[in-house]
Amino acid sequence: MQRLIMWLVYILATNTVYSQNISTGCVSNSLGNSVVANTGFWSVLANPSSSVVSKNNSIGVDVENNFMINELSTYTLAGLYKLDEFGDVTGYIQHFGFTTYSINIASVGISKSINSSNFFSVHLNNKWENLKTDELSYTNYIPGFQLGYFSVITDDFHFGSTLIYSVNFNKNTKNETMFSVGFAYYPSKNVKFLLSVNRKDLNVISVNAGAEYSYDRLRIRGGYSSNPKNIFIGFGINFDSVYVDLAFGFHQNLGNSSGISTNYVFN
Repeated sequence: MQRLIMWLVYILATNTVYSQNISTGCVSNSLGNSVVANTGFWSVLANPSSSVVSKNNSIGVDVENNFMINELSTYTLAGLYKLDEFGDVTGYIQHFGFTTYSINIASVGISKSINSSNFFSVHLNNKWENLKTDELSYTNYIPGFQLGYFSVITDDFHFGSTLIYSVNFNKNTKNETMFSVGFAYYPSKNVKFLLSVNRKDLNVISVNAGAEYSYDRLRIRGGYSSNPKNIFIGFGINFDSVYVDLAFGFHQNLGNSSGISTNYVFN
């Protein structure tokens, strides 16, 4: 069983979605992780530059169970603090894994507006990878940074991009670079379409797509990612200042995953 879990850990660690962090949250998952041009509180995990659009301070918790195995669960605590109408501070801490293998991440940074339509962000990422077996035990510290850009081209069409670079001091593991670009299109006030392309280490490409339909307080989402091939569905509902989101993923070989997140907006 332990060997199976370690193999699944390897799958998670080497695909394009989990380059910077282990998860970009339930909202992102339910949209096929196509959220580099998305807005909303949980954008702090994917492209924090778009968080400037948010108008209030917020804090949230996200819990995900990968492939229905408790040892592969991910826990995230994230926050957004508005400096003023032109910028904010965002950050998160994240834990993944179990006694034998775990990853802990802490990220903090600032997002600012260039003008009323263009925004950028700079974040410092710190990752600790821990392995403990009878034969081997080590802790690998992996620092890095993330640059983000978000643009409101028109009211109906948005653009986003991120560049992530991680420095790996383990001589057997190379540094990581990931570049993402994406678009969001709003054909109506109730419908949103998302598309993103992710390129990791100049050789692995993933194309992700998602859609969301909103009606009153309810959100219905669906998404697809090409690497690895996953299909996602999700739902969201807000109760004034409290938002709750559910996500379900279906991997072609490894099975199902699920997650729940909630965040509170300070009015």
